[in-house]
Amino acid sequence: MTKRSTRQKLESRTFYGFRVHQRDEGGKAFFVFATTARDVLAWSYVARVSEKEGGIQRRLNEAKVTSIARYFESDTENTIPTSTIVAFKPNVTKFKRIRPQPPQPTNGVEWGYLTFEFNPLSAEDKRPAFVVDGQHRLHGMSRIENEELPVLISALLDADPNEQAFQFIVINNKASKVPPDLVKSLIVDFDESNLNERLKTARVSLQGRASLVAIIDDDPESPLHQMVDWERRRGEGNPCIKPVALEGGLHYARRRLLALEDDDDAVIEFFFSLWHGVRDAYPRLWKKTDNNLFSNAGFRAFTEHLVDELDTLDRAEFVNISNPRDVRQTATKLSSQITPEFWTTEWTLKSLDTSAGREIIRKDLRRIRQNLKDKEDWSAGLAVLARQAVASE
Repeated sequence: MTKRSTRQKLESRTFYGFRVHQRDEGGKAFFVFATTARDVLAWSYVARVSEKEGGIQRRLNEAKVTSIARYFESDTENTIPTSTIVAFKPNVTKFKRIRPQPPQPTNGVEWGYLTFEFNPLSAEDKRPAFVVDGQHRLHGMSRIENEELPVLISALLDADPNEQAFQFIVINNKASKVPPDLVKSLIVDFDESNLNERLKTARVSLQGRASLVAIIDDDPESPLHQMVDWERRRGEGNPCIKPVALEGGLHYARRRLLALEDDDDAVIEFFFSLWHGVRDAYPRLWKKTDNNLFSNAGFRAFTEHLVDELDTLDRAEFVNISNPRDVRQTATKLSSQITPEFWTTEWTLKSLDTSAGREIIRKDLRRIRQNLKDKEDWSAGLAVLARQAVASE
């Protein structure tokens, strides 16, 4: 229910739901109701670290937003039944209890209407409510075209900044990933093959890194689609990358980039963007994959090199690694600084698929960039190449 006052430029909202006093002798009350994701974004605000000192959430992770939007677009059966949590500032809401209450009342629960006003033209942080948990869900759901997706809201009432921060810390420290064995023990009568197929389209993994490799191999949007060299790919596609190389690259990116956290969707979105950028720089290497870029050592070393560079640029705020477009464009620029001949020339130094060997490759990558900057031959002083091997090209 919406009202607008032209003179005061105020809008009001009235929602039907129930107020809960969870503890008899204290604790903040909260109000549970439903509205659309777009509506919540109109009257709420996320105080993000990158925008405001003391914000309780980090900047919006574009990869997470995109993955949630894709989740809804991939299957009309996909829903998110869990609540988004917001916190209303003190003294901005009014609750009106209905009479009579529904039969069979629950202790501490009162049904009624919650009303508040806000100025849509004011600064975001002047809005009446903060999003404590679920910002990416709201933004992802709001991007679904031709559909106004409703979302459950659990709203803390009269919550000061300390209460907001407390709830955020508790919610995020209590969250944990669900082990596959626990799913099987709790839900015994499910069709595992059907579930796995649906999870795959939603890019959700129950099997850890091996399943992420399957997503990279199977997803048509992947820059490495049907390129994983394993038994399930025999006789089709263009298998050239060992699963262990992908697993190593995924592990390195997750460990080095804090923005990815323990979020498979964010890791996959980042990895896709990264290697889309590499492919944009080296389209010919995808046509003839018998090259060093797709060797175990080369693939892992280049992934580590790009991740390190992106991490440095992100910390300096030149790039936002949570933005897939930023990652792709920057990966293309960084890849273009390395001549493609490096990947197609035979490497005479062998046994490079170790941490020490990958470090040799990474040093050579930095050396190539410096050689080109100094207008020297790109191959000068490279450890992985013998002079005669380069000269014979």
